Amino acid sequence: MLRKHIRRVSTVVLLIGAVALAVPPKAWPQASPNPPGQSKAQPAPPWIVYDFFFQQVLAFDAKADQKDQAGQSGAAVRGYFASKAKLTRDEAQTLKTAAANCEAQARTLDAQAQWVIASYRAQVLKNPDGPKPEVPKVLASMQDQRDKTIKDSIEGLRKALGEQSFKNLDDYVQKEFAPNVHVARIGDAPPQPPGNGKR
Repeated sequence: MLRKHIRRVSTVVLLIGAVALAVPPKAWPQASPNPPGQSKAQPAPPWIVYDFFFQQVLAFDAKADQKDQAGQSGAAVRGYFASKAKLTRDEAQTLKTAAANCEAQARTLDAQAQWVIASYRAQVLKNPDGPKPEVPKVLASMQDQRDKTIKDSIEGLRKALGEQSFKNLDDYVQKEFAPNVHVARIGDAPPQPPGNGKR
C-alpha cells in the first residue's frame, strides 16, 4: 500500500505556472501527470523531484503520528523511507529535519507568490476583454529563489548524511520518485473532459 502511494504521479505547480489560473499563456512551466501518448511532459529536474519527496516524507510522518494517536503503531509508516533508503534512525531524523525546514521555507515563498498572483488576477478580471497586463517579473525571481532553497536543502542533506548514505538515499529517490514526476507546458486551452467535444 505504501509503495502504491508513492508511485502516484505527482502534480507540482510551479509558482509562475500558477499565473495560468488568471490567464493561460502559451508556455508557462508546471509539473503534471504524463498521460499516455502526450509528448509534452518531460522528466522533472532533481530539485522538483526532491521537493515532492520531502513532502512525502512529512506526509508519512504525519500519518504515523495519526496511527500512534489512534492506538495503533505508526512505526512501519514512520520508518518506511529509512528502510527503503538504508538509513539509520539518526539519518532518518536528519532527513525529516531537512525536509521540514525546506518545505517551511518553500511554503513561505509560495504564500508570497500567491499574493502577487492574486493581485495580477484582479487586474485581469477588471478588464477581461482588454489587453492582458504583463506577467509580474518578480514571479520569475521568486521561482529562482524557491528552486535555490530546495537545491541548498539537498546539498545540506548531502553534507549531513555523508556521501555513502546520501548516495543510498538518492538512488532510492531516483528509482522510486523521479519516474513519477514530470514537467509539462501549459497549452493555449485546458484539456476538455470526455464528451465535451463536438460530434
